[in-house]
Amino acid sequence: IYFVSYAMLYVVQLHILWHIFAVVILCHAMFNIYCVTQFGSILRRQYSYFAESDRIAVDTTEDNMMASVQIMGRLSLLACLLSTLLLSLLTVCYHIHIIVYLPVIHCCSACVLSLLFI
Repeated sequence: IYFVSYAMLYVVQLHILWHIFAVVILCHAMFNIYCVTQFGSILRRQYSYFAESDRIAVDTTEDNMMASVQIMGRLSLLACLLSTLLLSLLTVCYHIHIIVYLPVIHCCSACVLSLLFI
């Protein structure tokens, strides 16, 4: 349901009301930040539950898991920032020279997202 409403808003912004680009960018950024924070909190709860249920495990394992969750959260927020920057360039700039920056930003975003799986 979010995708359909966001896609309609983006198409309206692109073809009819170009001055509502800030609404499109804010919707994109807020939804992504919400998803990243909710996913991080779910992981933290899950890891703390496993750590409490298994008292034999060493405390450093729990610390390492929590540190990895924090790193994943920061990388996800960086990817969100890069995708928001990419969307901002696409919606605000109508100049042909933007084509130079799009692959660079997309490449940086893909590298950050690939770091999440390491």
